[in-house]
Amino acid sequence: MALGRYPEVALADARVRWDAARKRLANGIDPMAERMAEKTAVKVATEHTFKKIAGLRWEPWGVIRKQPNHRPCPTRPRTIR
Repeated sequence: MALGRYPEVALADARVRWDAARKRLANGIDPMAERMAEKTAVKVATEHTFKKIAGLRWEPWGVIRKQPNHRPCPTRPRTIR
């Protein structure tokens, strides 16, 4: 179980986190399963945004625009006079 990178997490803080994880494990709670459940909950909460679902809906027709002021090309090319 990773407790954090060395410069970002002090050794004393890592020891406290390790001790807390060890106590949870002794009580029958898997700290890694808790962490994975939290990450999954965050992913599910942010995965289904309106922008992503709308993009999936309009992607087959090529309506996804890279810039908001971009207009789709006309069906027939213009002729230069």
